Amino acid sequence: MFYSCSKEIITDDNIDKPLSNPSNVGTFIDIQQTEIVLGNQLPNPYNYKIMEEAADNLYPEFTITPNFYYVRFLPANIQELSVLLDNEELDLFDYPLDYEISQEGDYYQEPSDCLKTSFLC
Repeated sequence: MFYSCSKEIITDDNIDKPLSNPSNVGTFIDIQQTEIVLGNQLPNPYNYKIMEEAADNLYPEFTITPNFYYVRFLPANIQELSVLLDNEELDLFDYPLDYEISQEGDYYQEPSDCLKTSFLC
């Protein structure tokens, strides 16, 4: 059995070509695999008040300062995806972490309307 990170074959001619379906990149697709099904959205564990309470419980002398950084990557082509995957300092996930998982699976298919925007759905 052969697996691929994409249904597209990557060559020097198409390395800058836009990804046909960015949410499928990095997933293994075959007949046996199932999609991750999301449940209810969870409260944001990185909410400032929750983080402040946790810091007070662990380190009462420690003060946290919010930086308001949130990053969602939506690579436009294989080259941009490669830059992300090659960065060993990043922990990347191909599914949202702020949702319960109703059904475990092998891949997550983002709804198509989410691909049209860089905002969270």
